[in-house]
Amino acid sequence: MKSFLNKLSIKKKIILYSYLVVTPTMLLISGFLFIKNYKENSRNQIQSNLKTVSSLASSIDMIQAEVIDLSTYICINTKINSILTSSNPGELNKDVRLWLNDAPMQMISILSLLKALPQVH
Repeated sequence: MKSFLNKLSIKKKIILYSYLVVTPTMLLISGFLFIKNYKENSRNQIQSNLKTVSSLASSIDMIQAEVIDLSTYICINTKINSILTSSNPGELNKDVRLWLNDAPMQMISILSLLKALPQVH
């Protein structure tokens, strides 16, 4: 090996030694930058996922509140209760206006009243 290096010209020795110094340095720097970018991208992805989960959780909470309000409305609406508990619901269900005119306005008034009351869980 020593005889091989002695036979090389100065130009080739400089090039060889430059490669021997630059290559490991570049590999170390590249490895460091890769690890740093990987950690940063992972952290950003985790934060993005947490925001998405938080948004989904708030959407689910809102839907759950609406379902609770609607089920409460169905429970306290006397006309719906009478139809559901009647032995002959067909007789009570003949009035189409109950569902078209009466129920929506009553539902809006009851739901607005429910929203105004303090929530008990």
